[in-house]
Amino acid sequence: MHKYEKLLALLQIHFNLYKEISVQDIYKLLYQGTMGPRHMLKHVDKAHAYLLKEWQEVPTHTYKPLLVPVSTDHSVVRINFQTAKAKEITAEAIWEMKYQTALHFVEKKKIFKSLWWKTMELVQNEKIPYTIEQFHELDKKAWDKNYPAIHHSEAYRKANYPAYRIILLTEFEKLYPNYREDHE
Repeated sequence: MHKYEKLLALLQIHFNLYKEISVQDIYKLLYQGTMGPRHMLKHVDKAHAYLLKEWQEVPTHTYKPLLVPVSTDHSVVRINFQTAKAKEITAEAIWEMKYQTALHFVEKKKIFKSLWWKTMELVQNEKIPYTIEQFHELDKKAWDKNYPAIHHSEAYRKANYPAYRIILLTEFEKLYPNYREDHE
């Protein structure tokens, strides 16, 4: 068993689902799974209004999974707007899940940094197809700013049209206790 098996498995989920994943997008993925959406509590009204605006603009599709894990234990997920709309999950339900997640989320920056550095080891050991220089460049910028939240890369946004929110899986299960991902 590889010592980074859960991390590799998480990355593989995203490599299989999404195109144009850059080092920046890997950073964002690991950040979301360990730091969650707690930062949105600083601007609750603005975050709510933005969610509703984005919800109105996103088309309805079912070709993407509703829930995609962003943590190695799968306790933190992205809930996809396009699929949620198709399954008649409302924007207000997603807002409630996100808000409750933000209230209860325990940020784990040490774990984020550990996963980020383990990912660099995976690159050095040629387990994932990036160069260590790509990681070192982003790591230097992130280090200088104490590892902040960042956006998806432009290439990722153009290829995948991401529209989702980060929630705890337990918050989803409170509202939809009988939902099973394999019903898709």
